[in-house]
Amino acid sequence: MRTINVFKFLLSFCIMAIATSLNAAVGVYLENNYGAKLNYKTSSFLPEGQYVGNNVRVFLGDVNFISELSIRTTGAGSSYVSYYYDLMGYIGDIKRQQAYHPNEDAILAVEPSRVNWYIVLRWEQKTKGIKPIDSLPKEKEQPKPEPQRPQEQPIIIPQPKPEPVIQPIQKDDAFEKEEALLNLNTGDERLNAIKNGALGQEFAHKAKAICDANYTNAEKLGKINLCARLKVEVVAPQFRQKRTLLNPNDPDDMKRSPALEKYGVSKRRPVRKDLAPAIDEIKSSINRLYNVLAGYKSRGEAE
Repeated sequence: MRTINVFKFLLSFCIMAIATSLNAAVGVYLENNYGAKLNYKTSSFLPEGQYVGNNVRVFLGDVNFISELSIRTTGAGSSYVSYYYDLMGYIGDIKRQQAYHPNEDAILAVEPSRVNWYIVLRWEQKTKGIKPIDSLPKEKEQPKPEPQRPQEQPIIIPQPKPEPVIQPIQKDDAFEKEEALLNLNTGDERLNAIKNGALGQEFAHKAKAICDANYTNAEKLGKINLCARLKVEVVAPQFRQKRTLLNPNDPDDMKRSPALEKYGVSKRRPVRKDLAPAIDEIKSSINRLYNVLAGYKSRGEAE
């Protein structure tokens, strides 16, 4: 009997340790709200990737074990005209923010867009973990059910509908840095902010490399100065606030959120600024010019 109790204790301890580890890990889900099927790729061993249908969510795994993640559109000819878009920058954001979201999973939602990809990162509560053995009721200890007695039908008194609670938007450090970057008005100011880490260390390194290069030989050949070009491209993108019309025939009758129809005009729900398209456009410019710089250097046109 003593040996059985020791075994139960050890087994319960192991299950509790596993449950704690599972609760601590951050799971990552890819949610397709794009409006059409997409391809996603998490491994170089699957060059064609996998399908995810519209309005479908797939589990990608623990954030610490995701080494590759990209998406592209599907359909006839997509493999020739649509390249995979890298989402590893969002995986890095999840790793940096996971300490502030205990017992939550990260959702990468692909929202509808016309030009650039529009990716939204949000957090959701985890499902409950595994209960240890000692917390489960034992068969011998289960009380016998008492016989059912006829009960009178309760009188149901209608209750007033509770007032909806409007939660404020939670800002994180990365969002505040991106918002501060887009509030800068000149190319020099934005470029300096990027070099100082406004978009993370990867893009800070690439921006410095582009502007530290010597373009004397390239300019003699009639080619552009990539640093000057980068200053122009980083200042162009602007963030846009999402708006819809209560009355489509009245341009002045605008609202910031569909919640106005439900909660009343006097109770405006906060709306998070739509920074993703502008930030993605800046990142795309840095990546493209960084690749051009590699070509310059390989031909001796920049040092």
